[in-house]
Amino acid sequence: MPLVDGPACRLWVELLGEGEPVTVFVHGLSSTSEDLRALAAAVPGTRVLFDWRGHGRSDSPPPEAGYDHAAVAADLDAVAARSRATHAVGVSMGANAILRILCADPARFERAVLVMTSRLDDPAPDIEGTLHYAEHIETEPLEQLADGLLELPEVQMLIAREPRWREHIRAQLLRINPEGVPHALRAYATGEPPLSDPSCLGQVTTPLLVAGHERDPNHPAAVSRRIAELAPNATVRIWSDDFAMMLDDLEAFQAMVAAFLAGDPVPA
Repeated sequence: MPLVDGPACRLWVELLGEGEPVTVFVHGLSSTSEDLRALAAAVPGTRVLFDWRGHGRSDSPPPEAGYDHAAVAADLDAVAARSRATHAVGVSMGANAILRILCADPARFERAVLVMTSRLDDPAPDIEGTLHYAEHIETEPLEQLADGLLELPEVQMLIAREPRWREHIRAQLLRINPEGVPHALRAYATGEPPLSDPSCLGQVTTPLLVAGHERDPNHPAAVSRRIAELAPNATVRIWSDDFAMMLDDLEAFQAMVAAFLAGDPVPA
């Protein structure tokens, strides 16, 4: 470590802490493991952070190697096996990867947290916008791209709510891997959905904590509620405002995730 051989390329992996349980964290599309560091800090035991292919500090294989949901699940499965992880936490496309693995092997993880799951068998939202974003990443300097995105009305609303998030969001954008992320964005927009048949979740008895936001167009609360309806041992928590979980209530959410992974009751 930090670079280990993955299914298609070398993956950047970092271990935090020690002891049991071992929890693997998997980030979302265009993000990196750095964005999960604060959440991982509250979890006991060994925390495994990694960047999946084409993201962060991992290598970027050619597009024919695959950047779709199956590819992300393959990277997660390889890192989890190498680290002997028994628990998993995934955000957005990372949460979808956990679901794919559990549908194939319902006993793969002892506990899992799914944060802002984007979709199950439904089409990708805003396909045109996603493809346009991929083109911008390929053709614009990241500094210019970040400054432009910070001026979007929805981002300005978030910054007005919490000014310190300007630098956080800018730093997140500057970590985008301009070589691999466009491949992943196109695969997400035009490829197969995460699950071809979500009824497979009925076989997943692993305790799941499913967390989402109302009014989040990219991660609809309806998807989180559907997972909780299909998986027999799932607990769902929905925050009223978009980003509230990771912004206004971050400490409470950190404590909730840590308690759930430890097997303690989750607050209502």
